[in-house]
Amino acid sequence: MPATGPDSEERFRALPSGKILTDDIQRMQDEAILNWSTYDDEHPYPVLSQVWLRARAAARATLRESENDPTARQLMHRWAELDTKYGEPRARRWDLSSLEAEEREEAIVDYLHDSGLLGLREAEKTAPRYYLADREREGE
Repeated sequence: MPATGPDSEERFRALPSGKILTDDIQRMQDEAILNWSTYDDEHPYPVLSQVWLRARAAARATLRESENDPTARQLMHRWAELDTKYGEPRARRWDLSSLEAEEREEAIVDYLHDSGLLGLREAEKTAPRYYLADREREGE
């Protein structure tokens, strides 16, 4: 029977978190383009809100480990400034002007880049032998 422990090549790999994050960023950018208004009308930004929740969770986790982390602190500071300038977005059900959405998106993307969460990672192995056990690969 083949080895299936943590050092074995015959184990399932987790879905790359970088892929999920870049998909979320792409959806957030698509949302901003779709809602862009030269008259600065307000539109709902549900994807931006979800990406913010993930970025905030990452920043909070970082601050729990290192309360003086400059990147996480900068995000929280910038977000507080935007809340002072525009008001808290959740209270407005994330109905934002194009300008506000752009500023909030910029704060998030800056944080994700500066924190390394959007940095290039080692490529994931894609060969089926890395995802399937021997008995599952019999049809190869």
